[in-house]
Amino acid sequence: MELLEEYSLHLPGHLDLRDAPDILLPDGLTIHGSMNIEGSQISELPENLTIEGSCYVFKSKLKSLPKGLKIVGSLDMRDTEIPEIPDDIEIGDYLYLKGSKVKLLPKGLKLEGLDLRDTEVEELPENLTIRRNLSLEQSKIKSLSRRLTIGRNLYINDQQSINMPTDLRVIDTIYLNGVPMEPSQ
Repeated sequence: MELLEEYSLHLPGHLDLRDAPDILLPDGLTIHGSMNIEGSQISELPENLTIEGSCYVFKSKLKSLPKGLKIVGSLDMRDTEIPEIPDDIEIGDYLYLKGSKVKLLPKGLKLEGLDLRDTEVEELPENLTIRRNLSLEQSKIKSLSRRLTIGRNLYINDQQSINMPTDLRVIDTIYLNGVPMEPSQ
């Protein structure tokens, strides 16, 4: 791996490393746009990385997410081998995990939306806040966590048997295999 030295500590725009070889980025890097490493050979990201846009790591060779990762936009981890998400991660928008190997989510996670379709996640952490949509279609989730708040919609399959807690808050609609069910007041 070679250190990517031509970029300063603050990158003014987007960083597009799609299909790139395995390179090292400097610790503490701030990207004032989005970062895309889709399909790349990059196996690690620097600690304390700040991305002011979205981060696309799907189908990359990334093995883990770094400590101190801050993403203002969305994190797209579809079809990755990354097994866990760090406790100190900050994501301002959506977290897409469809087809990933993630098994656990950090406690107290606050997101705009969460896509857990076809993942290894079996349970949701307590105090999970989803400001928009939660998609559990084709997931292994059997029970929803206590103090779960969903700002808009919950999507589940009719094949799934999911225990719903009495303190579940869904502001808009629960979709059962595409058929809306009104939440009880």
